[in-house]
Amino acid sequence: MEILTVMVILGVMAVYILPAMYSTYSSVSTSSAVNQVVRDLKYAHEYALAKRDTVWVEFDVPGNGYAIYGGDTVPEKALLESLHDNGDFIVQLGTGVFSKLQLTSASFDGSPNLVIDKFGLPILTSDGTVVINGTYTIQVAAGIGTVTLQ
Repeated sequence: MEILTVMVILGVMAVYILPAMYSTYSSVSTSSAVNQVVRDLKYAHEYALAKRDTVWVEFDVPGNGYAIYGGDTVPEKALLESLHDNGDFIVQLGTGVFSKLQLTSASFDGSPNLVIDKFGLPILTSDGTVVINGTYTIQVAAGIGTVTLQ
């Protein structure tokens, strides 16, 4: 009889605890994926400085992803090597570790594309933003290129 009572108590606890644990896990995995997007933008800045190369971060809002290119001019630009795997630096949100992310908007002086010059400075007249899931805003400061999660 005691074992049956313990089983009932454990069952009731599981009903309340497991959904809370899943919710916490889901929130942590989403935050982790958003932070990876922040790290990718910081990497683009660092790459431009280290290689003295122009870097292009092109956001595709309808396609829910972004790609990072290097090259001084549009005809010269080529995809950088990804930090996530050995392929090109193309990130598709909504899949894999980014499965819970939806690119809501990207705006850099009215364009969805961020250009960072060979000195690591974004070519912007005002701060640029990337919004993910409608709630996470990543800001790129005009003039200095600081990337922050708001």
